[in-house]
Amino acid sequence: METRLLYNSIFQRYSCRDFASDLSLSQNTLTSLEKRISSIKPLLPSVRTVLVKEGFSRSLNNYSHHITPVDQGLIFIGKNDANSHIALGHMGEKAILWATTLDIATCWLKGTFDLEEANQLVKLSAEEKILAVSPLGREKKNSKRDKHLLDRQKSRKPVKDFLQSDDPALYPLFEAIRFAPSANNLSLCKKSFTGLRDFCRSNKCLSLFELFFSLPRGLT
Repeated sequence: METRLLYNSIFQRYSCRDFASDLSLSQNTLTSLEKRISSIKPLLPSVRTVLVKEGFSRSLNNYSHHITPVDQGLIFIGKNDANSHIALGHMGEKAILWATTLDIATCWLKGTFDLEEANQLVKLSAEEKILAVSPLGREKKNSKRDKHLLDRQKSRKPVKDFLQSDDPALYPLFEAIRFAPSANNLSLCKKSFTGLRDFCRSNKCLSLFELFFSLPRGLT
């Protein structure tokens, strides 16, 4: 049930940059999200997600032209190495999709936030670094910018146009991958994934759905 719920939320979720400044998230909503985030099992113990319930807007101080400052947000923390980036992409994407199931708008931000201010919102060990953040809020109605990005996201080619595989079970997986990245992701690629099923079987900890989350696409 959890897998189906998160999978369906992939096709409902899109990046939001225009938040309604007069609509804050209720304490009950934040508590529900916090509970769901705590249920996520990270691929590595070196990554974690912190829910900031107030003061998150400080991390967007110099980027108000890019995104509406809001008081709540997620901070994604890990070591600055390739494995941590992959593990955090897995955990962070699940957190983002859990937010989507609660009708919370989100937006992955890697470079467009104030790192110095964000560092003041959480306690970090010597090896930890904030790798990304996401504001949390309610979408501003009739946002032309977000509507434009959503229209571009929905106009992507069908997965069968660029996926060559003799295994039909892979198509739902890559349909999710095709749809999930940022609306600004315009990468052009054509790949053959015939051997991917064998790869999944050799990594018993990863189902096809878990493989989707572990692919390093969240932090781009």
